[in-house]
Amino acid sequence: MKVTKHAQSCFLIESSQGSRILIDPGVFVFGGKETLTPADFPDIDILIITHEHSDHFDIPNVKKIVDSQPEIQIFSTEALKDDISQEIGAVPNDLEDTKKVSGLGSGKDIALTGVPSQHGPLPSGNEPPKVCGVLIEEESGPSFYDPGDSIVLNSTADIIATPICGKVVLNIDQAKEQLTKLKPKIAIPIHYDNPVYPVDVKDFIEAMSGTGIDVIVLKDGETLEV
Repeated sequence: MKVTKHAQSCFLIESSQGSRILIDPGVFVFGGKETLTPADFPDIDILIITHEHSDHFDIPNVKKIVDSQPEIQIFSTEALKDDISQEIGAVPNDLEDTKKVSGLGSGKDIALTGVPSQHGPLPSGNEPPKVCGVLIEEESGPSFYDPGDSIVLNSTADIIATPICGKVVLNIDQAKEQLTKLKPKIAIPIHYDNPVYPVDVKDFIEAMSGTGIDVIVLKDGETLEV
């Protein structure tokens, strides 16, 4: 499995059989922190949108990705079903109701499971959106769990994408407490490089020292192969 991190909370997952899963391509990917375009994400088999916020779901650029790849399968929340259908022109699968669907991707080697998440309180005081994370399991390979924006981690995996900024998501101490119970092999920090909610990722590395969990910090566009 290859895991490539993009700005803030976006990941591209590639299986050993060539299946490609794109998670939460948001505005920071397309001209915010990175300057990528939809053409930088070819041959996507599965698109996952964990929730509606633009830092996870850049509508114009997601539409271009979907328009150029009509066979793409989309998984998202029930709350986003109408928006995706109207704005993107495709009907998503309900990620919240996805109970380990296997045989996905071009390699037919991917299983997806929707994992409930809980978005933290919004600074505006508005009601937080519904969020659903995802567990990705590769046949005869490693597993990857991404909770989206969440103050809880509700699944374990070999690799857990871990939000740590403490605003609308877990803070470092909460992340450490939950990770030590779940015992993944690797934690990849996310949602710390949003300029609105900056946090020093070195503090997370220090906090996780001695837990037996490897913290791997990926730069935008950097790939981890496991």
